[in-house]
Amino acid sequence: MALDRPIAIGQYVQLDSGEEGFVEEIGWRTTRIRPWNNNRILIPNEKLSQTVITNLHLGDPVMSVYVSCGVSYESDLAEVERVCIEVAEEIMAQVEGSDLEWNPVVRFKEFGDSNINFLVVLRVVQPEASYLLQHEFIKALHKRFGEEGIEIAWPIRKVVFASPQPDEESHSRPS
Repeated sequence: MALDRPIAIGQYVQLDSGEEGFVEEIGWRTTRIRPWNNNRILIPNEKLSQTVITNLHLGDPVMSVYVSCGVSYESDLAEVERVCIEVAEEIMAQVEGSDLEWNPVVRFKEFGDSNINFLVVLRVVQPEASYLLQHEFIKALHKRFGEEGIEIAWPIRKVVFASPQPDEESHSRPS
């Protein structure tokens, strides 16, 4: 690990085990990572040397941010796309670290159980900005959908009871 140097202090990393955060200290025996909640994750270097590490500071810092969404089947999809793009552009202009040269993209994905599901693709030039960008976008999109009357449906189950057959009806009545 000491010779390879896949990480350095201050870099944001994601481990294949799910832990992620900023590298705070690299010691002889352990490496300390600070996640967003300000706890400390202590990882034995022996274990760290055998894990897959995604270092968001190596290579190109530009990163796509995918936001999953869904709207009811009654929605005008062209209107949904227009509103999503407008909101994305507004929020990207406000959140520091957003890639202002990127044009947000909407891609409809599937016919879900209760919604037409889609992705909105945003982009950042600073990986740590991805969380705030996603957060602000979801808040603003939810508000705008409400203003525009665009419905985000929730799962609904339709239960159909079979009508009793004439023979069943006579057996089910109390005597």
